[in-house]
Amino acid sequence: MEVLARKTHELNRHEDLEVVMEKLRIVPGTVAVDVGAGIGFFSRSIGTRLGANGKLYVTELDPSLLAVVASRYARPPARSGERLASLKLIWASPDDIGLGPASVDLALLSHLDFPAFKATDKEQDFLTSVFAAVRPGGRAAVLQWVNFKKERVTPPDQPTSSQEAIENIVANLEGAGFSFVRVEKLEPRAGYLPEKSNFGQFTREQWFDTVLVTFQKGGSTAE
Repeated sequence: MEVLARKTHELNRHEDLEVVMEKLRIVPGTVAVDVGAGIGFFSRSIGTRLGANGKLYVTELDPSLLAVVASRYARPPARSGERLASLKLIWASPDDIGLGPASVDLALLSHLDFPAFKATDKEQDFLTSVFAAVRPGGRAAVLQWVNFKKERVTPPDQPTSSQEAIENIVANLEGAGFSFVRVEKLEPRAGYLPEKSNFGQFTREQWFDTVLVTFQKGGSTAE
């Protein structure tokens, strides 16, 4: 299960983990949530930066993936002196993140796909529940590939440009109540793709661009 999930995830990401962590500006001792964490690719790194005085929630629709996250999170420290935030796993629903009001300082939504589309009512309800879970002055960050190329065979409602995808992300999160802060483009990590990708017909130049779109919930927040 974990091997298959890891391989699938690796085909769907090209951003550098350390760069993402730097741009998230995680404050030690605070509370974060990794929304729709999958196999928890970012969870361990977030927990390390939160430190022993912090707390990390991980949410997933698939409870089997929560078990994978727990297993990966519990592994021995990778570096001497590494201390992780406490971890709590949340089995979310499609329209509710499953957290109480004002529970977290930072919410990361990583590669969930739907924020780059025009959200359905249920998806908008989910984003509204994320907004409710973030404390006043807290932040939400959407990490998302946005370069939906016309050459690809795509559903008719899929964005046809990076700009359209970004506009959808901003509209969906603002519709939930967040205030837009910034868009940061992330370059592919070195060596991610050879001359041709694993999917054959797409060269590196045709591949996805990834952005980190940051929002805040009213008030002021540490940047």
